[in-house]
Amino acid sequence: MIIIDTKVRHGSPGYENVETIKDIGNIFDKKLITFESGFTTVMDSDDIQELFDEGEVQYKRSYPDGNAYESMIIA
Repeated sequence: MIIIDTKVRHGSPGYENVETIKDIGNIFDKKLITFESGFTTVMDSDDIQELFDEGEVQYKRSYPDGNAYESMIIA
């Protein structure tokens, strides 16, 4: 599973940046992932499981003013 200090590529599909996971917390029924850069993302448990199983995942992240598609790939 995703663990602290795991290096991933994360961002808009096709435009990912290398990040290091620094914290994983809970926010309602989802996981809040914080990166070394200070950026955060929120993922469903199913998306985290797909990342673990497949090594990459594309998912929808909801914002108050809309949605964004993001991807995460284990580096």
